[in-house]
Amino acid sequence: MESLSNIRREKVLAAFIFSLTTWALLYLWLYLVHAIDEKVASTTLSSPLVDASITFSVLAFIFQKKPGALRELAIIVFWLVLIFIYSIVVFNILLNITPGIYDIVFYYECFLLIVFCGSPVYLLMRMI
Repeated sequence: MESLSNIRREKVLAAFIFSLTTWALLYLWLYLVHAIDEKVASTTLSSPLVDASITFSVLAFIFQKKPGALRELAIIVFWLVLIFIYSIVVFNILLNITPGIYDIVFYYECFLLIVFCGSPVYLLMRMI
């Protein structure tokens, strides 16, 4: 019962904001996948592992002992975005091509996999 009494409004709000952000990221991914006429069921992001990771992350936000988990995760995701943009620019300059929609969808799926599978790991390490 001690863990239930430790749930505060800020933690539930952080979990809710994470859920909304996750929904927005997945909705954009779904739009991109439909734009290239690919089957959603054949992609990696439609696996149960991603759903379990998102669910575990939301629960981990609620049961955090220290405040500021959402802010720290947002900083990590921001730097991941910068690294991915830098990588895309470097790869396309080296290959001397412009990225197409298929390249953008591939990079975005890789980014989402890293974020969704890395978030529970980070939040679990933060709880320890």
